[in-house]
Amino acid sequence: WQQIQVKFLINEFPITDASRKVKTVISNRQEDGRWVCAVPFGYYITNTKKMTYAIDERAAETVRKIFELYLDGWGYKKIANYLTEQGIPTPRMLEKERHEADGSGSKIRASSIWAVPSISGILSNDFYIGTLRQKKYTRSRINGPDKRVDDEEHIVKENAHEPIVDFRTFAKVQEQLKARTKSNYRGVKKYDTTYSGFLFCGDCGSPMFSMSRPDLAPAYTCGSYHKHGTKKEVGGCTSHHTRIDVLDTMLKKYVERVMAHSQYMIAELEKGIKDEPQTMATSKSTLETLELELARAREEY
Repeated sequence: WQQIQVKFLINEFPITDASRKVKTVISNRQEDGRWVCAVPFGYYITNTKKMTYAIDERAAETVRKIFELYLDGWGYKKIANYLTEQGIPTPRMLEKERHEADGSGSKIRASSIWAVPSISGILSNDFYIGTLRQKKYTRSRINGPDKRVDDEEHIVKENAHEPIVDFRTFAKVQEQLKARTKSNYRGVKKYDTTYSGFLFCGDCGSPMFSMSRPDLAPAYTCGSYHKHGTKKEVGGCTSHHTRIDVLDTMLKKYVERVMAHSQYMIAELEKGIKDEPQTMATSKSTLETLELELARAREEY
């Protein structure tokens, strides 16, 4: 029995070593900001060796439509049914189509029916705003089961590629996703997200997220604090708790100030319009003078 154990361990060494090497290579690529797997629906791989990718505009239009419909109050199932009824290709259908177009052939089974998990996955994926988020899962061995990794351990590169969805739209959808987890959602916004995408923390620059706690007045809090708490070593911050009624009051005061000074602003605008021809003539004259001086300097040089 001991001999069998020794032989088993000896045979296991090369497998373990290979597994360690593969994990190291993948980890290094992720740290360098290089994508290492299939890209989400809306993008396609342009070079499999360098793992470069670009936007598939046909699929990107579908992604934008999904975000638009969700913000209009549609649910996952309703969106999925709509896309199916409209005959819009599913992610698997486009993948199969692309394989067949490049002559590589494909045995992919593609259904024309959109699935609810596809819709929810698209709506929550920050890849669509240009964020490269990797190491979301890990394995103890190559063929082992996936284990979810905490958000603070993800390898994140922002503005890593061209986005399909603008940040404000994505932020509003994330707020709605949180709000609709409540069982009483019936296609109506439960929490106001009017300021989502417009507020940023004055200390760390992170976007502010609306809070959906029923025991507190509607408010916004720092995104870094929401993810990491106050631990500065992992990118944390302080809450910067800002109530929506305070924001409303500030906005109203600003509008009142604008209204109070509107006559002065209009007068200044009319004066600017009246003086514009003279300003343009002066600018043109200045430009001609500078061009002459530049020509002389070139001759001297």
